[in-house]
Amino acid sequence: MPGPRVKPIFSVLFSEGESISRCQEILEEAFGSIEAISEPFLFLFSDYYRKEMGPDLQKVLFAVESLMESDGIVPLKKLSMQIEEKHRHLETGGRRFNIDPGFLSLNQFVLTSRKEAAHRIYLASEIFAEVALIYSRGKYRPLDWTYPDFRLDRVSGFLRRVRGRYLRQLKSPPGTEVL
Repeated sequence: MPGPRVKPIFSVLFSEGESISRCQEILEEAFGSIEAISEPFLFLFSDYYRKEMGPDLQKVLFAVESLMESDGIVPLKKLSMQIEEKHRHLETGGRRFNIDPGFLSLNQFVLTSRKEAAHRIYLASEIFAEVALIYSRGKYRPLDWTYPDFRLDRVSGFLRRVRGRYLRQLKSPPGTEVL
């Protein structure tokens, strides 16, 4: 039995000198049309990526137009990692993009990771998933482990807008818009 239909969302951290349009082009080539792009914002929440990717990192979220079945998240993460590898800086070997796929379902926003943690569920192929936000009483709410950047009003606002389209898509017959 297939998993529920969900809306793919990509959180992309990118280094100085990269453009949102280049990120979009790369994602669309691999995953199909992008229906919505968040406003980019400076990633000031951690120095974790700074050594590899450089200073002045920005983050942006992309929502893919087509729906997918939730069990397709592992192949999405694996393909995202391949894309990161393909686009490394030739000089430094560092990543130009950190691509974290996730999805919206009716009641939650889920992210993937390769890092194990107590709040993450192992899926397959060294890929973990975590519920980053829950949708309750008309808004997205963080959990104890939700990353600071996903607690921002601009992120939850973007996800609410995407959720509106997602709800309309769910009313279409299954199989008509599945990634």
